[in-house]
Amino acid sequence: MQDTKNNEISDAIVFFQNLDLDVIASVFRIMCVYYTSSKLTQGAIVQIDYRLPKYQKVKMPPELILDNSSLEINDKIKNEDKASILNFVNTLYSRFSPEYLILLYNNLKSLQIQDKHDKKIIFKPNITGTYNVKKNIITIKSLTFFNTIYHELWHLSSSVMQNNIKFSGFSQNAFGRAINEGYTTLLTERYFPDPNREDSSYPIQRRVMQIIEMIVGQDKMEQLYLRANLKGLIENMTEYASEKEIMSFISDMDFVLDYLENKKFLPFKKGLLHKSFNNISEFLIKIITKYLVIQLKGEEKIYEEILNCDVMNILMPICIRIDINGESYVLFDVERFYHTLQNEFNSNAIYKQQNKRS
Repeated sequence: MQDTKNNEISDAIVFFQNLDLDVIASVFRIMCVYYTSSKLTQGAIVQIDYRLPKYQKVKMPPELILDNSSLEINDKIKNEDKASILNFVNTLYSRFSPEYLILLYNNLKSLQIQDKHDKKIIFKPNITGTYNVKKNIITIKSLTFFNTIYHELWHLSSSVMQNNIKFSGFSQNAFGRAINEGYTTLLTERYFPDPNREDSSYPIQRRVMQIIEMIVGQDKMEQLYLRANLKGLIENMTEYASEKEIMSFISDMDFVLDYLENKKFLPFKKGLLHKSFNNISEFLIKIITKYLVIQLKGEEKIYEEILNCDVMNILMPICIRIDINGESYVLFDVERFYHTLQNEFNSNAIYKQQNKRS
């Protein structure tokens, strides 16, 4: 009986190893399949990662109703944490109209902040705090950077549960977690900068979301985020890419973040990681190019003038190579971008000349 079971496991492993992962990646987002046997694998874990979005159902967030117009903070929260909360509330109140602060007000009433010095709390490396949407609990690692509490309060201000779906900023359950963390980091650094902190949490994700914000617009992005409206973000981006392309981009971003946070790597994952970075780069090139062409609106601007505009100051920080476990990855292919942009401008110039002649 045991031999039969081992043979079945062995056949399954061979089957998965022979699959074309590039094809499978276009069907599934992430799936982990584990086959273990003490005799056959001696405790090893075989893990297959599939990416994809293809038809991850993104839903409209629930209608947001203010429970009580008065600000109430859980009495059990310590005074030192209340001070940070009040600073956060006052900052958002001065920037956003009440309709975008409904989740903040609703969630503050039952918010709990776990003891920072509880040794039972285990964090992944580089994770300094968490927010549990279902339980409405913020947990912060001791001796962490001061703006961690603000990062988690942004999550609190943009999260709601309905029908077992966690709507949180630009994520629904696990889908969109990377872009959500990236934009949460961008907001935290914008409104609650830490003068003593040189690095950034989620640096790749933050840089990418800075580009998305440039295209969609800061006001619109912040409003969608505070209403947990991932679907609204996708709809706003369809002017520059198809819904399928946007969903694939979000999935690739999630895959990169999952990879970076997972200590156990398998050889075939490197190929998938390169593919994800390439996909992200191609997506950014496409939407930025289309955005710039739309901005022209028929004006007589030349290619060189566009490259010298403020947009390039935003793009340059993402034109980098990233080293991960000895492998080099390109987040944004700047040479390909220049080539694509120039071709697009030339095509539009030819089109304009043809129209003038006709």
